[in-house]
Amino acid sequence: MLTGSAQTSSPATVLRAVSSPAPAAPRSRQATGELDPLPILSNTHHMRSKLISVLFLVLFFFFLFACYESATDSTNADFLINCLVAAGTVGAVIVALFGDALDPVKLRIEVPEQSNTVIDFAPGAVPVYCHHLRVVNLTPHKAVENCRVWLKNIFVEVAAGVWNEEIKFAVPRLMEWAPSQYSKEKRTFCTDQVFDFGQTRSNNGGFELIFYKEQLGTIQRHFGTGNRIKFIFYVTADNYQRHEEFAVIVDVVPSVNVLQGFHGHVLTPSRVTMA
Repeated sequence: MLTGSAQTSSPATVLRAVSSPAPAAPRSRQATGELDPLPILSNTHHMRSKLISVLFLVLFFFFLFACYESATDSTNADFLINCLVAAGTVGAVIVALFGDALDPVKLRIEVPEQSNTVIDFAPGAVPVYCHHLRVVNLTPHKAVENCRVWLKNIFVEVAAGVWNEEIKFAVPRLMEWAPSQYSKEKRTFCTDQVFDFGQTRSNNGGFELIFYKEQLGTIQRHFGTGNRIKFIFYVTADNYQRHEEFAVIVDVVPSVNVLQGFHGHVLTPSRVTMA
């Protein structure tokens, strides 16, 4: 993602200049009839934690019972200790072989809460506002290994609520992690990482999609003012086995905010929301 410093202004000034119109309040999942996956994931994690705690308590009391038996009857004690060792060995093997299945990595894509407060530059010193998306690891106790983000589909809204896949491509497009100066193809992380999504160009220049620059093809990257586009992403990693799609909607709004310190330029960031 290209940046420049032909002209500068204070972050506070730029923030006021590029602030977007307030988006419409999103409908709740209860209103749309959708299930929120976070409580489900949280309940599953708590149930798993309780089961593990119970197993540890059982093994602990079994060990205490074996110690008690050793003080009264060495024959029974030896048998119980052997059973305990065998159970521990089997448990260790199960965790080693099926640990990922018992506690799989879970991810989601979201719009970052923190937005840019500065202006970047495209070639030709054109002011642009850069957009990013974030991949969050919902199981931060397990690192996501060699994670990649892929763009699968692009839909354009042709009427209210009617989406048409005008742009079709057989090979998914690889997105670039930010900053793209290092490890831009794949990342390993425990909490979250941000990837480049696109940029809004000044003076009604529209929205420009950003993906892996070395991937060849003539996929449309530019979308004019007034368009509403839906992008479908999915995530892959060495230890992430779920196939889940994430939809992101971009409303390319007209440029109305005057950029202070950038003579002759107006810029209003596109509205980016999760579908």
